[in-house]
Amino acid sequence: MSIDITRSSTEVEPQYDGDSVWFNVNIDLEGDLLEQQSAENILEREVRKAIEEKIAGEVEEKVGIALEKAQREYGVDVFDFGVAFHQKYPGEWKELKGHWDEVFSNAEVNLTVEAHLRRSGLQGRRTAEK
Repeated sequence: MSIDITRSSTEVEPQYDGDSVWFNVNIDLEGDLLEQQSAENILEREVRKAIEEKIAGEVEEKVGIALEKAQREYGVDVFDFGVAFHQKYPGEWKELKGHWDEVFSNAEVNLTVEAHLRRSGLQGRRTAEK
């Protein structure tokens, strides 16, 4: 299968309890099925839902790897989570900005990804061999 991601949005919601910083990240994306060469019938609701869940899982895995690399390997907030934190907690930001990369490196990130297929293109469905 080939999927073209046509739209995505990401919402970063920082949380702070005075001791710990964490982020809830919601990613919502839409895509078009460009090509399918399998026996599944994409028009069936269960098949479509399974494909959407697979896409969401793949995106979550890739984003998780990138976050892990930024936090653990590089120790740098390349995603600008600090901007979202600063907007929500301007007073607390003054205390944390001097060592933000360390704070970011230790922050928990909760990812939620939702994927939706909108259109389907070429479907070269294979028939089951007898």
